[in-house]
Amino acid sequence: MIRAVASFAAAAAFLSIAAAAPVTSSRLVRYEANPSGLDTGFWANYRRSADIVRDFGPRPLERVNFHKWRQHEKEANVYDFTDAFKWERWAHLAGSTVITNINTFFTKKLNAQGMDCIPEGYAQDINDPATREAARRYLRAAVRELLEQTGAAWLALDYEMFWFALPTKPEVRESYHKWFLESAALCREVAAEVGMADRLKIGFIANTDPYDTAGHSIGSPAGPDHQPQQWLLDCIAAADFVGFDTYAGGATGDVTPEAQLKAMQFWLANYAGNKPFYITESGFTTSVEAGDTRQGYHIRGTEQQQAEFFTAMFGALIEARKDPADPLSKLRGYLIWKYADRGYQEDPVEVHFGLVHEDGTRKPAHAAVAEAFARIDGDPALSAWKVASEEVLPAEELFEISRDGGLRFDAVDLMVKPASEAPLQLVVESEAPVCLIVRVGEHTWVTNHPDESTSATLNLPALPKGRETRLQVQFTAAKYPLQTRITSLRLESAQP
Repeated sequence: MIRAVASFAAAAAFLSIAAAAPVTSSRLVRYEANPSGLDTGFWANYRRSADIVRDFGPRPLERVNFHKWRQHEKEANVYDFTDAFKWERWAHLAGSTVITNINTFFTKKLNAQGMDCIPEGYAQDINDPATREAARRYLRAAVRELLEQTGAAWLALDYEMFWFALPTKPEVRESYHKWFLESAALCREVAAEVGMADRLKIGFIANTDPYDTAGHSIGSPAGPDHQPQQWLLDCIAAADFVGFDTYAGGATGDVTPEAQLKAMQFWLANYAGNKPFYITESGFTTSVEAGDTRQGYHIRGTEQQQAEFFTAMFGALIEARKDPADPLSKLRGYLIWKYADRGYQEDPVEVHFGLVHEDGTRKPAHAAVAEAFARIDGDPALSAWKVASEEVLPAEELFEISRDGGLRFDAVDLMVKPASEAPLQLVVESEAPVCLIVRVGEHTWVTNHPDESTSATLNLPALPKGRETRLQVQFTAAKYPLQTRITSLRLESAQP
């Protein structure tokens, strides 16, 4: 609940706003998740969260990190979590709820080209009693540390099993099935033990094109006669949300989103049930523009075709909202892989998935996605957020704010009328450290990410003299939930 607390000290603080840029109105606004909304976000290349905020505004969700057991346990029963969850905290500072991953099941024995999760020194099989007990010990430690460092997370366990485990044999499916149920229950138990049961959500993330792989990996061919498989239904029942990673369509040479949309519909129709369903990875690589002439699972083309792909994809997802019979109408979110190209990778397909080049210059798809996000965020039926409550913010009162993720937060809306065009800076003093994200007008976003301080300062772009401009101020932190009292909020002349 938003509370205002009377204080003479706050009056002086707010009067300093009037001296630099008179405030014509001020409100405290609480936002909450919109049940009909479409949550959007990115894989942010680890360190590009702030760039996403500046380009698109804070996103409700961010896909973060791919932890492996062997990364954290180099010596038996000794865990190194130094900076392990830095990027989860980074995403929190950008205002997002994070979807992260911990992987313990996969080995090179299951897929020689896949992921080796189990540390050396243990039998490379989660069914081995000693390995399984060690995995349980690791998960207990990792979940405790995750919650200690971040305060809240959506945690996918052993994601993209269809690729990393290659479950073409019933015994592999059953092995994964049993371990997912066991590990999910264990993670929940740990969260409850530390008093944070409501701060952890468990996710199941599938992948590949079911029309190509379902017959031998899932256990029943995709299509109208598909028989939903109990082992998958059990895994999904044990999760809080379902994710699906797809890049389908590259093998056909078709650069439209139809193959990916068809794959999404399959999962939504057969397995989502009443669980929130998210596309946790979807993308289009511009490797063809870079000279790659191959075809394969990953859809690829030119930079212009990438822009056309995202325009068509978002158009289809928005249009599906109008038809309750379309499984896509139940989709809760869509995350793009990925924000920027990564030139150090060897495979040109992987290098060129970004909406921006490695040097920061934008591809045409950047504008296409920005337009789609603006359309979604500006539509009350589609926006990820809706206003839960609002109240006038009297100048003579302190106030409290809270944030528990990318879908529920408090913001301050100010209408200001600058007396001059001199540069301004926003200064916020608070009892707990905060990071600032500010929307200036309708389309410009600025942030001091990743700085977090009890005396946070943010330079604003020049505001038009004598004309009202809206400022929406959001407050974030590396660890959620954030609850603090704002003791001063003022606009000052920017330091030269």
